[in-house]
Amino acid sequence: MARWLVKASREGELDKGPYDLDALRQSRKRLLLKDDALVREESSDEWVPLKSLFTEEEKAKTRADLGGPSPARVRELDEQAKGSFGLGFAAGLLGGCIGLGIVYAAAKGSETKRGALIGFLVQAGVGLAIRVVAASSSH
Repeated sequence: MARWLVKASREGELDKGPYDLDALRQSRKRLLLKDDALVREESSDEWVPLKSLFTEEEKAKTRADLGGPSPARVRELDEQAKGSFGLGFAAGLLGGCIGLGIVYAAAKGSETKRGALIGFLVQAGVGLAIRVVAASSSH
């Protein structure tokens, strides 16, 4: 786990720390450390503003405060946007050219369109195989 040093505020003072991230978070929350206080990881020489350590946390909290979707809901919405491979497959298999056309015109999800294309190709392949078998058995 990363440990952090806080840069001394005056010349000649020693840097403070090391502290874990939670201790820095609490000190910032209690206003014991300002956002522009410089910190660095023990293993680094680069000083960064304290606020930069918590930027992503604050964005997520702000989204939640504003009623935005949680990360779990965002993943769920992404899955819904991809569509349904099974429904597309059924439309392509059972609907043929018409089913494929309708899916490509109406569906937004890439998985639905992919399913329709594969279903159509399976239907065409099965139809072709049946015709070949029927043609070869009639002679």
